[in-house]
Amino acid sequence: MATSTLIAGRIDAVMRALLRHWLAAANVVNGLTVGGAALTPLLAARGWTPLATVLYLLYRPLCPQRPEHSYFIAGYKMAFEQRETAIYLGLLLGGLLFAPVRRWLRPLNRRALALAALPLLIDVLSQTAGLRGSDWRWRTVTGIVLALALVWWAYPYLERDLTAPAPRPGERRTPAEHARAIVLANQDTPPRGGRR
Repeated sequence: MATSTLIAGRIDAVMRALLRHWLAAANVVNGLTVGGAALTPLLAARGWTPLATVLYLLYRPLCPQRPEHSYFIAGYKMAFEQRETAIYLGLLLGGLLFAPVRRWLRPLNRRALALAALPLLIDVLSQTAGLRGSDWRWRTVTGIVLALALVWWAYPYLERDLTAPAPRPGERRTPAEHARAIVLANQDTPPRGGRR
């Protein structure tokens, strides 16, 4: 019983820290994701083939890793294609840009989000249908534009929904109690920037 209470307490502490520092956690995850994709060809170039192979395999479910759609570093392709690289770089850049304006930035509305996604959709569909070829510039620009728009749309909501009044000194909250505090704190507060 004491061990399970200790484990639950540690999980609770980790969850509270993640909720309190959600933006830093998102930026670290996005940075590690794109960093790992760029590290893979460097490992291969250094002759650390087994480790590079493991990373290529880990990234494979996220990306088909076609050489003709990939950036190359030191003569080896990245573990992400150009568009995925641009998306994760855009998410990281957007997260870093969001940090200083997080308290007052209003969410991008859904129409603007759809408009930001349109160039990527047109690029992918026209290329898939064989109507035109896509190149690294289109894949990079459309990926970054979509990622920045997603950050602008989602992060203000996450900031609002994951920020709850801090517990009073000595007060301990379970994740469920923290979630309840968030709901209660935002019950009468409509989302900034319009409808979801």
